[in-house]
Amino acid sequence: MPIKKNIPQGLSSNEATALLERHGFNELSQKKEHVVLVVFFRQFKSVIVWILAIAAAISYGLGETVNFWVTACIVGFVILMGFLQEFKAEKAMEALKRIVQPMTTVFRDGRLHNLHAKLVVPGDLLSLETGDSIPADATVTESVALKTDESMLTGESAPVKKEPHTPVFAGTRIVQGRCMALVTATGMGTELGKIATLIQQEEGPTPLQKKMDRLGKNLALIALGASALIFALGVFRGASLFNMLVVALALAVAAVPEGLPLTMTLSLSFGMRKMAEKNAIIRRMMAVETLGSTTVICSDKTGTLTKNEMTVQRFYIPGQTIEVTGAGYKPEGLFRIDGKSQKKFPAATTLFKVVALCNNSGLSESGKGRYEPVGDPTEVALLTLAGKAGIRKEVLDRQHPRVEEILFTSDRKLMTTIHKREDGFWIATKGAPEEVLSRCSFYEKEGTIHRMTPATLEAAMAANREF
Repeated sequence: MPIKKNIPQGLSSNEATALLERHGFNELSQKKEHVVLVVFFRQFKSVIVWILAIAAAISYGLGETVNFWVTACIVGFVILMGFLQEFKAEKAMEALKRIVQPMTTVFRDGRLHNLHAKLVVPGDLLSLETGDSIPADATVTESVALKTDESMLTGESAPVKKEPHTPVFAGTRIVQGRCMALVTATGMGTELGKIATLIQQEEGPTPLQKKMDRLGKNLALIALGASALIFALGVFRGASLFNMLVVALALAVAAVPEGLPLTMTLSLSFGMRKMAEKNAIIRRMMAVETLGSTTVICSDKTGTLTKNEMTVQRFYIPGQTIEVTGAGYKPEGLFRIDGKSQKKFPAATTLFKVVALCNNSGLSESGKGRYEPVGDPTEVALLTLAGKAGIRKEVLDRQHPRVEEILFTSDRKLMTTIHKREDGFWIATKGAPEEVLSRCSFYEKEGTIHRMTPATLEAAMAANREF
């Protein structure tokens, strides 16, 4: 179903090249830093490290060779361990950015082109469909039943309806319908770019860093005070100045807790490794403690800390309510009727076919038992339900090719697709229960067709109200 009879022209290649030179690539820029040096010098921000280094120098000057080497090795180990852990995290973050190489569809010179998203410029005309990621901030020019997922920007999990002349934002995704949109901002000029600017600002010290610095300063003051007192008492009693200076410095060195930074570094390093095993990359070692100090997490009513997944847990067919096991988008689960579980449920085969065929979303296996949803979460949940019954949308689409579609609208409250089959056509419809049921003259039960009665209709609506 084309949006327009006339093919839009979009920018010419020369115009696009000129705009690309003026505005730069459509990507989020970062502060240019020499990562190795930045991460290395970051390890010297701790007061405790400097106190240990001074203690090592004093030990060397006093001829305490063993104490010097022990303290120096601890300082070196703390710096090396912190550097390796944080540098590894920085490189992992860079690798993640290189993996994501999004493509988008743009009108150029009157033809559709698949371009790398970073080549999009202001003035480009985008052609977007369900499942597409929006590469830049843009204004919708034409749309058909368009909804976008803006949860990454707003935290609102419900898809947002978009009409012509309304904005769409970089990084969000089309979950329903299709559109053409005129690019208004790219790169750091987008709303996503403004967020990137904020998070690149200089970070303050973590709670642990503040506590360790305060402890280091307090220890240094106590050690210096005690050493000064011993020095003064010794001189007052007639001891030589040199001998008392050596004693005072030795006492100051002995007061430094060499094992404290070592223990702290090992604990934080272990925490970083445990988080990495759970696929959570932490750039700074001290951030592990910040996360561990969290006692209360505040979330608004939208539940932004959920996994953003929809799952069918129950469904109703005439006379029966069936529970479905399994969570997320993995099409594995059982059907439970009256406390008994079974892998297949033939009585609802027609239902499963309808929700798979009358569906514009997708569900593909991405490896290691994981499944990648594409499109509206509710529609993907219905595909998962069909998959648990052994019905795959891609197989049905080959058996019954779609020849027409009537998109869901807020007025009609129904989505209808028409499919070809050997003896004619097959029509699949889904939508608001009252709208679907009001159009039904018959219903199927255990493979037999029955005429719809007021009692059957009311039973179905009662089940819907209960759900």
